[in-house]
Amino acid sequence: MGRPTTRLSQQTIYNRNRWIARVEWLKKRRAIKPRGDRSAEWQGKNREKAILAVKEWVQRWRMVAFKVLGGPVCVRCGFADIRALQFDHIVGGSGRKERKKYNGRMGSFYKYVAETGKFKFQVLCANCNTIKRHVEKEWGTGKPREEEA
Repeated sequence: MGRPTTRLSQQTIYNRNRWIARVEWLKKRRAIKPRGDRSAEWQGKNREKAILAVKEWVQRWRMVAFKVLGGPVCVRCGFADIRALQFDHIVGGSGRKERKKYNGRMGSFYKYVAETGKFKFQVLCANCNTIKRHVEKEWGTGKPREEEA
C-alpha cells in the first residue's frame, strides 16, 4: 500500500485561504500610517495642539447648545456671563443618566443638549440654578428629599 492521502475538504481550504487573505490585509493595513490629526503618533508629538483642538470642539458644541436654547442668557435673571451659565433640566432630576452616559465627555453632552433642544433643558446662571434646586428640593437623586424636623 502507498502513503495515505489526506484530502482537505472544500470548507477547510476556504477557511485557510480566508485566514491567509486576512493576515495579508492586516499586514498592508498596518503598513499604512494613520492619517489625520487624530492619530496617536500626531497627538504624542503635538500634545498642546491636540488639547487645544479638543477644547475648541467642546466650546463649539457648548455655543451650539446655547443657541438652540435661546442664547447664552439666564432665562430667570438675564445674566449673560458665559462662564457662569449652566444647562438645567426643566423637569428636574439630577441628570444622573446623562452623566453616566457621557462619563465626563462634555463635548458629547453639549451635543446631546443641542439635539434634545428646548423641551428638556434651559439655561440658568449658577445662582438661579442653585436656588431652583433648593426651592424644588432637587438633591441629586431627582426626588424631593424629606423635610428634616
